Amino acid sequence: MKTKRFVSTLLALLLVCSLPVSAFADTVADNPAGTTVPENSKGNTMSTNNGTVTDNNGTVTTNKGEVTTNSSSGTVTTNTHTVTTNNGTVTTNNGIVDTNNGTVSINNFAVGTNNGTVSSNRGEVTTNSSSGTVTDNNNTVTTNDGTVGTNNKTVGTNNGTVSTNSNNGTVSINYGTVETNYGTVGTNRGAVTTNNGEVNVNNDTVNINNGKVTINNKTVTTNNNMVAKNNENVKTNEENGTVDTNNGTVDTNKGMVSTNLETVDKNSTTGTVDYNHITGTVSTNEGTVTKNCGTVGTNNGTVFKNGTETNHDKAIVTTNNGNVETNCGTVTDNYDLVYLNHGTVTNNNKNV
Repeated sequence: MKTKRFVSTLLALLLVCSLPVSAFADTVADNPAGTTVPENSKGNTMSTNNGTVTDNNGTVTTNKGEVTTNSSSGTVTTNTHTVTTNNGTVTTNNGIVDTNNGTVSINNFAVGTNNGTVSSNRGEVTTNSSSGTVTDNNNTVTTNDGTVGTNNKTVGTNNGTVSTNSNNGTVSINYGTVETNYGTVGTNRGAVTTNNGEVNVNNDTVNINNGKVTINNKTVTTNNNMVAKNNENVKTNEENGTVDTNNGTVDTNKGMVSTNLETVDKNSTTGTVDYNHITGTVSTNEGTVTKNCGTVGTNNGTVFKNGTETNHDKAIVTTNNGNVETNCGTVTDNYDLVYLNHGTVTNNNKNV
């Protein structure tokens, strides 16, 4: 009989020991306003906190007061007031999370400093630190030093990385990297890897431009669409590309330079310089210069009109190996064809 009782007791103990911790979870009383609970233990669930929970290791379903520290094992399901430091999970934040080192699944109001992850931001993240990630931003990240996965609204100052700036997204000032831009970058002082939208003012680097750079004050590596005003350097203007006004240097033009006031180093066979101003230089032309009032160094293509009847003093084709259709200025050395000459051919070695 004693043996049977011992075996029964032993089996009961083994059964109890094998139960998960959650089996012992307790629902604790709501915490009223003005009351401080030092610790909500792991496995415990507090339905509503109206006062202060100093250390939460369990679950607070609705926080209407303050959770001082939400530990790594802690969960605040809905926060409507304040979580001072979150090291665990805040599922929905409708209040304030001062410092997030864990996960805020949905932020509808305010996260002060994010060192962890905000999955969906519909409110404001004041500072997303270098270790922080905002996966999907649908409202405001004031300062980003970390990573914003997709920006659908506003990043004020970006010192980190914005992976995708969507059609509706704006990065006001970029000192870091915008990998793919479909929206607007106000002032770029960092890098835009691929621009499919608009960069208002570029003061550093746009690697591939498939959209619009309104003012370029530094470098556009490859232009496939529009640089409205170039004040510094477009390395390659591709066949579909347009540099509307060039006040700087276009290294290689395969597309269109509408007005050149400074330098086109090489105008390739597919390239057109529509108007080369009296201050402009096309160093080597293998394509088309529609009207030249400045200088074409070596012409291997076509200059349709060199100078005009009233503006011819500075219109010079230094070496012509191609065609000058109408010359009202000066062709210094002609080795091919000047079709109609109203100006000067200094040294003619072939046909005028």
